[in-house]
Amino acid sequence: MTDEPHTMNRRQLIRHSAWFGAAVGLAVVGGEVVSHIAGRSMRKLIDAHSKGDNEIAQDIHHGLLPVIKALMTTAANPVPIKSALNEMGFPAGPFRLPLVPLTDEQQRSVMKTIGDAGEYITFSKPGVKVA
Repeated sequence: MTDEPHTMNRRQLIRHSAWFGAAVGLAVVGGEVVSHIAGRSMRKLIDAHSKGDNEIAQDIHHGLLPVIKALMTTAANPVPIKSALNEMGFPAGPFRLPLVPLTDEQQRSVMKTIGDAGEYITFSKPGVKVA
């Protein structure tokens, strides 16, 4: 046994995720999508859980859940995340048929949800706008 902190891979995180209840399935699957704009927060969530800091992990989870839901339910993946990345200044490129861009209303809604997540959005690069 070592004194090194335990890190979980995706499979282990899914297996040990019951502590978040039913919503964690969305967070783990959605984490693959939201990690594009909240990678540091997802890493903090996983690290906190690994250390047994469940309150911290749960706080991050609840802060990211609206973003995960917006990115996973507004339109077919990868349309919402690519749309958000493009609007934030990261060149994610156009869509190939049969995928189509979000409507203006959907785009505003997704970007508002991302903006409302505030500190949990950790995609930072000079010139990138979050809201």
